[in-house]
Amino acid sequence: MDFAALVSGGKDSIFAIMDAISHGYQLRAIIHLAPKESDVVTVEQDSYMYQSVGSEGIELISRALNTPLICRTISGRSVFTGINYISQSNDEVEDLFAALSAAVVRFPTLRFVCSGAIMSDYQRIRVEQVASRLGLRSLAFLWRRNQVSLLSDMLRSGLDAIVVKVASFGLGSRQHLGRTISDLQPELIRLTGPPWYLNACGEGGEYETFTLDSPLFEKRIVLRSPPELVIHSEDEYYPVAYLRLKDLDLQVAGFIVVISIPVSFFFVVCIGVRQMSRLVPVRCFSRVN
Repeated sequence: MDFAALVSGGKDSIFAIMDAISHGYQLRAIIHLAPKESDVVTVEQDSYMYQSVGSEGIELISRALNTPLICRTISGRSVFTGINYISQSNDEVEDLFAALSAAVVRFPTLRFVCSGAIMSDYQRIRVEQVASRLGLRSLAFLWRRNQVSLLSDMLRSGLDAIVVKVASFGLGSRQHLGRTISDLQPELIRLTGPPWYLNACGEGGEYETFTLDSPLFEKRIVLRSPPELVIHSEDEYYPVAYLRLKDLDLQVAGFIVVISIPVSFFFVVCIGVRQMSRLVPVRCFSRVN
């Protein structure tokens, strides 16, 4: 029942891990596909498969989960875009195959790979294809769940995440970036109606998140300084913007609450005794070349 989890840093992949564990599966490793070093400055990477925003915080998620991290740089691109994937040597899906292959070698008891796919057949089929090639089975506990209900389930579980990217009609950089999903929940649900028709969990790429805390985390991730706002596109109706996270740290759960309303204002409120740990340089534990 051992599994590896594909983790972007967002709420869906973390909640999928929670669901898998609740069904009796045991987490052995997390796998992350990171943007190329040349793309680190811009962060935003054109990919049909992977979330690149928030990648700079993935090591802290590994530390918070107390789970080994296998990280591979994305060297490919979206070559074969048909629904039923056929292996292509320079396709970005092969980076997933290489990373998962490394996980199987390092953790030979792995039998499953878990993803946070909700609605995307494109992503689900590719994960299943890669898993099958390695003799693994795919776990997709969030698949086809009602997104409004799923978002509520995430919040009730204690998962805490902030919005790090917006790319949709109805969402704005200064109004929504940096805010928690619990704070935005009523607005996200409202935006599922006309004329926006937004996916409540952002499954259509409307927004992306970075997880700061969950019941699985031994420590909470905090922001010691405001993130940098990057405007990718200033389209009047479909603006695209994201946050570049800086000075991330780990904090003993229950001592710090991060309140992030406008992107320009991040406040840290201390509750009880502050136990600040040393700032950890962000790097991957195990990088697959």
